[in-house]
Amino acid sequence: MQIPLCDDLWMGMQARNIAIVDLTIIRPIEAEILELWCKTERTPPEIMGLSGISQMWLFSLYEFFRTWRQKAKHIIKVADEYQTVQPRKREKFLKGVLDVAESKHKFVQKVPRFYVGQLQKIPNEDFVKGVKDYLADTEELFTHISHARMMLAKHEIMGAQGFMAEAPGYGRLNTFTGSMYWQYTLKDQTVDVLDRRSVANAFLGVDESEENSSEPVEDAPPEKGSEQESSAPSF
Repeated sequence: MQIPLCDDLWMGMQARNIAIVDLTIIRPIEAEILELWCKTERTPPEIMGLSGISQMWLFSLYEFFRTWRQKAKHIIKVADEYQTVQPRKREKFLKGVLDVAESKHKFVQKVPRFYVGQLQKIPNEDFVKGVKDYLADTEELFTHISHARMMLAKHEIMGAQGFMAEAPGYGRLNTFTGSMYWQYTLKDQTVDVLDRRSVANAFLGVDESEENSSEPVEDAPPEKGSEQESSAPSF
């Protein structure tokens, strides 16, 4: 997993934490849930814990991307402006950018800071290209996550402000991987699916294609009065 700008200790730590929780906590739980499902062919009540941590993990990934993209877009904007500046004036232009960035760190007194150093790399075209490429490569993934996050966290449909999402937070079990997946409605009234394991694999660069399919197999919503429904908390 090579992510530009994660030479920043704090961005790198955030990405590693997301990976650690996925690989050492959530995937083992998914395996346990899948084993229980295979034994009973029923959705186990333990799935509620998996559903909760899976949502929190997705929110963390969304926030990582949101923060990363904010920095990346600023770097790209400044780099594009830098290229339009006359060569003899570029040093002065970059100094102005660095001075502004430095001023934003006035509350950071005791720990290393990295963003100013990254801005200093703007004259390096390979550095800027790496940032642009990762931004473009993850655009679709971020949009996918954003739609699901809007449904899960705000109970609304992304791009249709004020319109309520259907069954927000209701997750289903992927009976190939044990992962949670969620359906969300788009503003054109079509429906898409986000599978947590597929998103994690895309983020981490993990290829499970030879082991199993990560395409979700729909676990039907619980019927009224069923055991699965009775296990859900009431508010």
